[in-house]
Amino acid sequence: MNQLERSEFARALTSLFDDTGLFTRKEWADLIGVSPSAVSQWLSDATVPRADHLYMIFDTLKGSDVPQQPLDNFRRMAELPAITVSPHGKRMLPTVWAYMTRPAFDALSNQLAKLDTKEQEELLENAFKTKVPSHRGANKPVKIADAAALSSGGGLGSHPHSKCFLSHAVERCPDNFQVAEVGAGFIKPFITRIAADDSAGSELRWEELQQLPRVILFSQPGCGKTTVLRRLVSEILSAEPRSSTPIYMHMPCLATLLATSTLASTLKAFTADMVPDEITLLLDGLDEVPGNARKRILDSLFLFLDECPQTSVIVASRPLSCEPGLKDFVQLAIEPFSYSQVQRWVYERLARNYWNSEPRRGARVETYFYDLRERPDVMSVLRIPLFLAVSTSLFARNSVTPFYASDIISQCLRTLVGEWDRKKNVVRAPEPWGTPDHILKILSRICFHTLQTGHGTFRTDALEPWLRDLACDSTPIRVLQVLAESTGVLEACPDNEWRITHKTLQEFLAAKYVVESCQDVNELLKTEFRSQDFHRVTRFALGITNDGSQLLEFILGTDQLKEAPKMVLLADVLAQPFMAKHAVISHSCDTVVRWLETAFSNWTLELTLVRGKEADADRRWWLKAYSEKPKPSLESQTGQNARQVLKSIHLARSGPARPGFLDRLKSSAVPVLKHFGTCLDVDGQFRDRVVKDDGAERLVAEVVEMA
Repeated sequence: MNQLERSEFARALTSLFDDTGLFTRKEWADLIGVSPSAVSQWLSDATVPRADHLYMIFDTLKGSDVPQQPLDNFRRMAELPAITVSPHGKRMLPTVWAYMTRPAFDALSNQLAKLDTKEQEELLENAFKTKVPSHRGANKPVKIADAAALSSGGGLGSHPHSKCFLSHAVERCPDNFQVAEVGAGFIKPFITRIAADDSAGSELRWEELQQLPRVILFSQPGCGKTTVLRRLVSEILSAEPRSSTPIYMHMPCLATLLATSTLASTLKAFTADMVPDEITLLLDGLDEVPGNARKRILDSLFLFLDECPQTSVIVASRPLSCEPGLKDFVQLAIEPFSYSQVQRWVYERLARNYWNSEPRRGARVETYFYDLRERPDVMSVLRIPLFLAVSTSLFARNSVTPFYASDIISQCLRTLVGEWDRKKNVVRAPEPWGTPDHILKILSRICFHTLQTGHGTFRTDALEPWLRDLACDSTPIRVLQVLAESTGVLEACPDNEWRITHKTLQEFLAAKYVVESCQDVNELLKTEFRSQDFHRVTRFALGITNDGSQLLEFILGTDQLKEAPKMVLLADVLAQPFMAKHAVISHSCDTVVRWLETAFSNWTLELTLVRGKEADADRRWWLKAYSEKPKPSLESQTGQNARQVLKSIHLARSGPARPGFLDRLKSSAVPVLKHFGTCLDVDGQFRDRVVKDDGAERLVAEVVEMA
């Protein structure tokens, strides 16, 4: 069909698909959940998209970095009378914009859902009797009732389906402060049943989630509770035939209205008809409701369910510090991403935007994955989708990869404790100690002392001496409840005990305490230095501080560690971005290499690479060495320490220790180490293996392309 022969609607929609460059038509079809032929029919005026599909297309583009002109053109077209822009305009009366933003749960929508296409057109024509010309040749726009006229329920007509049902009635609703994304690039999470002893139970298939009548869905902050609920709204609306009508609400908004009303009357007040017998309530953020209002909102919910027993309910919440009382609800947990889900998420967010457009960016995306594979501690943090979003945002803006572990974790915590609740307009502690800075100070002190005691849990009364120096006049139990629900780093346990939920965040926060404490670093660490936990604390401390010279000198001079473990620690802390005096960095690198020269002094470099099983098409660099009488054996504890140091030096290739290691290895009199220095110019995954042969050993080390 000729471009000019198509309707204005079809041309504007085609521009959204083809001129924004976000996805191909095939990828759009996969995202929306339709066939490519259905998209072709929309663009050739054979049919029109469903309202929720049309809204998903527009909203996905609106939240992406795409040319603005196609969006502006579509919005202008969508405000014109529908019958003037499409041969199917009678199905979208009064305007395309009204059609695509019409709420699912209002009188008109309920009526339309029960009619065939012809009957729908007749109903809409009767509802909007303004005469308008045909779309062909129409050059004079005719004013018609706007989108709000579609809703006889008090102004909901201009709200997308995925917005909070009460956002127009509650001024402080989070959806009035930020625009929610609708399902773009959604990755189905793993959902597990919570067993009676609070342990993880069996996995629940995604398709089973909608079949459960009563659900409370827990997850740590940032794991995607809101995203899951909004996705469920989209899927329920897209189902044919539709099994229920979804109503999505923020529970703090509902709590505001329930101060003078009930849940049943609140729903009825915003709809023309009675509440349907079968709806699905999706209630988001029980943890965001102040403690004194939680009982009231749950009592109202139970009363409503007694009156409407066919209603399905899904409540989403962070883990609560006290029992919510939802005994008849199935308790489920959203699990953090797996590594494969992290890979998929990063590829979709980064590679799609940067890989093809700029080769330099593409190479950095590859480096992002190498660094992520080499930093399992960072990987454990980025399994939380919110933190993964923070990390990819830092990469997109500043090329920050997981090698910059301290920068990423610091920004993740600032986002979680400060920005995330602020964007949702949630205040969990209206006292002075409830500011983000104070929350992190309290939490860092707790993390340091729990590591110091070596216990995985602590009792409530242990908090009092830890907070004695801080201006905090609330009870310890109150402080712990706020910390638990605002950060997820703490979790309530039976018998008045608490535990730290995330080891890496605990170590980072303990390092923050070490760096920001007025006490001498040497005094803080000298009694704890034999603990492996405090080795990781030391690494984070070096990455946080403005000058790590004193900390490096402390490691060099400590007598608490034997030589091999000390070199492992020193190489490990050098394998990151940090700031220290050049002379101290050079001395540290020299100390590590001198120790390695002793370990590899009787090894011979082999220049011929064995083929067969050792051959690898993805190999970017290799080293092969042989020793008849290795001292130490590379399979002994000291030998394994030496291999760990080699791996850390390769990881240090992107940081400030690179020049010191590179110069020292190039000048080494040990051939194996001299050749090893060349791997600092090669990105990839470092791996090694040892082959024993009658007392002799062969070392094969490689840098390979990531699998």
